[in-house]
Amino acid sequence: MSSLYVILHCYENSVRCFIEKIFSKELGDNWWEQVANSQMLEKVERVKNKEIKNKWVSPRGGSSPLYCIDWGDLARLIKNNKEFFLPYIGDINFIENRFTQLEDLRNIVAHHGILPSEDDFQRVFISFRDWCRQIGQHKNL
Repeated sequence: MSSLYVILHCYENSVRCFIEKIFSKELGDNWWEQVANSQMLEKVERVKNKEIKNKWVSPRGGSSPLYCIDWGDLARLIKNNKEFFLPYIGDINFIENRFTQLEDLRNIVAHHGILPSEDDFQRVFISFRDWCRQIGQHKNL
């Protein structure tokens, strides 16, 4: 399970970095205010306030608000702004299929559950490999 956790960590943070690079390039420094819906804004504010209040707990990594939202929110940002992402991902179904399929497995692992099926392990590894192949060709954003 530990290798699966590492893959999911790398996958999720790769998605965050990719989204931030695209939005920064397309919309400039104030991209977050332009793309976040009210639920995302509230979620980020809640997380940031909790971090300020509970100083004994390390804050989430990165200064980007993307580190304060969930996997489903990341997919939603891409789908809702597909005109920026299509040149890189080619087909929005690439995101919809993989991210939707992966979300349940990701949640099990992230909350210390166990994936009993080797097929589920392979599904996560293949999804990450596909993401790297598709996005890796655009390293120089």
